[in-house]
Amino acid sequence: MNTKYLAFSLALLAVIATTPHAFAANPYYGGYAKTATIEQASQIWGYTDFQSSSAPAYYTGGVISTSGVFTNGTSSRIMYQDPVTLNPSLSVTGDPQVWILGGTSPSWQSSTPLGTHGTGSSNVDYVYTTFYWNGARTQVTFYYEPHYNDGTSGSSVVTYSKSSVPSDKSDNFGVGYKDFVSGSTTYRVKYLQFGAESGDVASGWNIKQYSMGYVKTSGSLVNLSSINSFTSPYISTDALNHSWIIYKLTGSTLSLNAVGKTQYNVDADYAREGGGVPAGTAYWFRGTFLTPGTQLWP
Repeated sequence: MNTKYLAFSLALLAVIATTPHAFAANPYYGGYAKTATIEQASQIWGYTDFQSSSAPAYYTGGVISTSGVFTNGTSSRIMYQDPVTLNPSLSVTGDPQVWILGGTSPSWQSSTPLGTHGTGSSNVDYVYTTFYWNGARTQVTFYYEPHYNDGTSGSSVVTYSKSSVPSDKSDNFGVGYKDFVSGSTTYRVKYLQFGAESGDVASGWNIKQYSMGYVKTSGSLVNLSSINSFTSPYISTDALNHSWIIYKLTGSTLSLNAVGKTQYNVDADYAREGGGVPAGTAYWFRGTFLTPGTQLWP
């Protein structure tokens, strides 16, 4: 278990701005932690490894997405994302974003370089990432820690302030799911999701996500490997398995936002499939469309 949920030093590398990517607007395939008990988290973390990926034609990323929630556990209509991106140049960047329900582009976004993917000693091996609230719940810090093939590591920090998005009244991050029935259709909103998102529909990229988890507001740590997880692609023809993540309920009218914007033909290696993949790990790659609602682990 990574222990970087502890307070980080402020003496970290300066953030260098690059052109950020709009991750919630691209083809997406991912999974979600299936727990019917809505939990509130103050911090979320995970690891991303691009394995033996070749240069993508368009940026490709492993992303963790979560709904902001109020103290009563309902959606604040805000989504937070912390993509780790592989670019056509093989550069690797951290591209945090904040989205408002109904928005067609991020309300806030940033980008920070983490290194270059490859086999050289100074190339990126994997990236640890976490994002967490300050005590006053006025800021979210996105922390990226690239580890290089020679065993060294770096760090980069991006800080988001709620004052930059005045409609953001979130108190915490959400974990779990909530079902809404409209007519004869059940819509499942999934507060915490993880997966692959990209404009690149070609093969050649591999995204490994693993050792993901969160810190409850009580302070206890939870690893996603201990929670049943199922696939949740962007698939508008399947409301139950669709990648809904934030909502607004006005009387009987339900407004929803999903992660991604297009269905993605992605396959995966995962624990339930066998082959020694540990619970909590998914290897995403371009391939035959994986059936929505597939159980990943345990």
